[in-house]
Amino acid sequence: MDLEKLLDTIDFEDIRPYRDDEVEEVLSRLGKSEWLVSGIRTAFLPNLPKFAKPLVDFALRSYMRRKFRSVKSVFDFQRKVSVDTFLTKFVVKKSISGISYSGGEFLDKKLSYLFITNHRDIVLDPALLNYVLTRYGMPLTQIAFGDNLMINQTVADVIRINRSFIVKRNLPIREQLVASLQLSAYIRHVLQDTDESIWIAQGPGRSKDGKDHTNAAVVKMLQLVDRARKIPFEEFTRSCRIVPVAISYEYDPCDRMKAWELYHKKVRGEHKKGKYEDLVSMMAGMKGFKGRVHYAFSKPIEGTFKNDRELTEEIDRKIQSSYRLWATNYLAYDMVKGSTLFSDRYDDHDREQLMKRFKHLPDEVREILLETYANPVVTKMSYVESI
Repeated sequence: MDLEKLLDTIDFEDIRPYRDDEVEEVLSRLGKSEWLVSGIRTAFLPNLPKFAKPLVDFALRSYMRRKFRSVKSVFDFQRKVSVDTFLTKFVVKKSISGISYSGGEFLDKKLSYLFITNHRDIVLDPALLNYVLTRYGMPLTQIAFGDNLMINQTVADVIRINRSFIVKRNLPIREQLVASLQLSAYIRHVLQDTDESIWIAQGPGRSKDGKDHTNAAVVKMLQLVDRARKIPFEEFTRSCRIVPVAISYEYDPCDRMKAWELYHKKVRGEHKKGKYEDLVSMMAGMKGFKGRVHYAFSKPIEGTFKNDRELTEEIDRKIQSSYRLWATNYLAYDMVKGSTLFSDRYDDHDREQLMKRFKHLPDEVREILLETYANPVVTKMSYVESI
């Protein structure tokens, strides 16, 4: 396949975020969406009596329409609705005991960046990244979202009006190559032609077992547009300003769901994902208690790398070296290893809080869950001399 000729035929219409001239129509659809209203009500008021649901739905629709009146662009929606209202008032205030961040001194407000992070939560990883960027006075990013999450028009509208672009998955080999080239070209277009930043995860799915490693396929996709243009790999890092970011949650709000999935794969050889399983994970991630959260920005990657393996190793090194470990991680490590190596990093209260999450779980699932909290310690120990 001639990638250079194929590149000339590619456009971005089916993967791009919504434009400002589409906002009014999209907001009209969202304001009328019964699915969205009932979903918000069920998520935040799950035990509401049946007789009160119509009144609450009416109040929610009225509230949404009031918020939408001030939204004239996709930037307005992302900042006013997603960050300032949803994240600040409902997620950070109600489910996070503290959010911290480091490395902002490495960022220049005038430049665009390709933020590559480890991936623990479908929605929160990029959403909280943008929350943190606002604290640094940085512009918000565009966000990569898999098409497997586009379960209906309402979800697709919410994703794309949030300045998210679509990553196509599970295609036949030839179609996947075309989709990867389209995605690679789009990311480069955003970074270089619009001077906007982008968030993308280090792998195609969330880490379920607590092990964070960059998938070389992601780097290959990012570099594919250069390959099509016969540009050497060495030029790739110079043109993209890659910033690895380490995200660490004290408590993973989806930890038990992930543990059960890993258990099913272990005993059955597979885990059959339900139609709305990703949506359930998204809601659990937003509502569930996360304790403390830390975002660590590394210095933009510099230097010459000969191939995707070398660059992947550098991304991993930066993420692991700056990853913040919590008492939950140290405690889980000692429990799994039967050691007291980190006994000075936690106390009885930490043990009590962590064990509450294991209530009513079978021993096999509890062991998997402990390992997911211990694995960040194991991984970091392989990258740094002391932790």
